[in-house]
Amino acid sequence: MDTDEERDILNKELRRIRSFGGKVTPNSLLKRLSMEKAKEDLNNESV
Repeated sequence: MDTDEERDILNKELRRIRSFGGKVTPNSLLKRLSMEKAKEDLNNESV
């Protein structure tokens, strides 16, 4: 994590996952982050 923005996103994800009572594993977190990133990339391309 190099930027504050990335840290904010991660913290938000962690809070959201914890609020669902889910276990936070690096894999699930990476999967979520890469899915979000892919979604962003798609949105950026369609503009």
